[in-house]
Parts: sequence; C-alpha cells; structure tokens
Amino acid sequence: MEDPAAHLAWAHALVRDWFLAKFASPTEPQIEGWPPILAGKDTLISAPTGSGKTLAAFLACIDRLVRKALDGRLQDCTEVLYISPLKALGNDIQKNLEVPLGEIQALAGERGLLMPTLRAAVRTGDTLMHERRALLKKPPHILVTTPESLYILLTTESGVRALRHVETVIVDEIHAIADDKRGAHLALSLERLVHTTRIVGGPVRIGLSATQRPIELVAGFLTGSARPNPVIVDTGHRRKFDLAVEISASAWERQILARRILDMPPGVGRCSTQASRRNATARWKRPAGCCCIAMAWFSANCSRAKTACRAGANCRSLSAAWKTAEKFAADDSSQALLVSSLRSQWLSNRCANCGGWS
Repeated sequence: MEDPAAHLAWAHALVRDWFLAKFASPTEPQIEGWPPILAGKDTLISAPTGSGKTLAAFLACIDRLVRKALDGRLQDCTEVLYISPLKALGNDIQKNLEVPLGEIQALAGERGLLMPTLRAAVRTGDTLMHERRALLKKPPHILVTTPESLYILLTTESGVRALRHVETVIVDEIHAIADDKRGAHLALSLERLVHTTRIVGGPVRIGLSATQRPIELVAGFLTGSARPNPVIVDTGHRRKFDLAVEISASAWERQILARRILDMPPGVGRCSTQASRRNATARWKRPAGCCCIAMAWFSANCSRAKTACRAGANCRSLSAAWKTAEKFAADDSSQALLVSSLRSQWLSNRCANCGGWS
C-alpha cells in the first residue's frame, strides 16, 4: 500500500503532520489536483461533494503562507482570494479555515516555532461598515467573498490596494454562475484582477465544482480567452454504492422475514402498519408479543392474516388465531408449512400463565 505521506512530500512538516493526523490519506481530487496547483497552473477540479476538493485548493495556499510566516516573509496583505456564489457557503468556509489555521498554529507552538497568526475573513454585502474598514486597514491573508462584493472592491481605490498582492483565486461552485449575469460580472472582475495585482499574468485560478457538464466549457469560462486552458482534474460523479435486491415471494424468504420479526424483543415490531399497531396496542393487555406469530405471517405477504391477528388480540385466544391462519393457508402448501413451523415454535415458547409469547 502506498504511503499517504508520499503525496504530501511537497508540504512543510507542520502542514503535512497536521493533515495526516486529521485525515487518513489524501483523496483522489487532492492527489491529482496538487501537482498542477503547485506548478502554478490554472486548475479546474470536478469531484463529488465531500471529496475534499476545497481542501485540495486551500492546502497548497496554506502551505505557502506557513513557509512565509516561518521565514519572516509574511506581510499583512491578502494573498488568497476565495469566491463563492453563496454567502452561506462563504461563511462556512471561513469557519472551516479557522480550525486548520488554529491547529497548525498550535502545532508550531508545541514544536517551539514562532509563527505569526494566519488570518481569514469574510467580505460580503452583509459585512458591517466598521468590519470593512478593519479589513482594509489590516487585510487578512485569506479573503472570502462573493462575485458582487469582488466587483465592488475593484471599483474602489482602497479595494484595489487590498487586492494587489493576491496570488491565488479560488472560484467555488463555478457551475452555478457560469451561464448567467453573475458569471459575466465575475469574468470581468477576474480580468480586472489580472491588471490589478503585481503577479505577472495575474493570479493562479482554481475552479471547484461538483457538477460540471460539459467540463470543457466551464474550463474555458474559468480562464477566459487570453490564458491557456486550465488543467482539468475530473474524478467523475459516480459514487460507489452497494446494491441488494430482496424478494419475499418464496416460502423460504417469508420464513426468513418471519424469523427476523420473531427475533425482535417483546413489544417491538409486531405490527406492520400504524393502524394495526394502534388496534393491537389498545387491545393487548400484556404487550409481550402475544400476536407476534400471526403478525409475522401477515408481514410475510399474507394479506388475510390480519383477521388472525385480530382473533388473537387477546392473549388467551391465540389458539383461535392459529386455526384461522391454518384455514387461510390451506390452499397454499408453502404458507401452510410456514404456519405449521411457526406454530410449533409458539407452542414451545408460549407463556404458561397466559398462553402468550414468553
């Protein structure tokens, strides 16, 4: 088996050790996405939800920030710009960033390494005015925003200054805005950002989405016409799943189903419908599963067993229920065999006091 640490040989020891302590191993989108991101290439990662594609984009950025912080080269400027079309998603990302940044900071302290605090913040239309001023006065290293807020930032002198040092742009849920007016605004903002930052050729662009078809068109939207096509990491959209087909038409299957019901504790799962459960609960004086056999037969696809259940609702009238069940099963040899087998089990386990299930 391949060593998970081999895929993180590029990362700083703090980042690598934190990741391996937090996760068992990298996922496929992370393994395939890190090389082009580290090479400074525009990258589009298409993978199912929960596959770790967001962390694939952020971890390379966090590693770069950690190295700068430890070397004393980290400045109070925004280097990573995360754009989400959903404000709620952006808030979640900001909270999820604080945890790894704080844990890496604590790990550095445990190892006696002095590392400045890495900051992440959110800037949306709901951000209060004093918070906006604070972000401009001391920009976070990672800024989480929306397409609309980015558009506004690029129209102000203070916003342009705050975005001048951006090296990486992460566009999440890119499929949600690729074909509408919000996408047109974002495409314009990304091009304006190229001429705003000090990075030659503009910041590296990383697109993330769980649903992208056709993926080539979305890739073209991410980079535009003036940049080379991005590296596409497409891990597919099909998840592994287990498929089981259960058929209870045969006598053998009905016996299995009935035995499962018989194995239930007293008072659990005797009735297959809410109506019969209410009726039985109202009538049974001792809820110990007296009609479990009749209800098991009913659950095993014998529609007329409800009559047998009602006949046996009283603990002392189960014998009448068995006679009714045997009568209804007389025209079906497999059901007759099932009823006979279950009745034998009932006779050997019934309660001596009331005739019910012991």
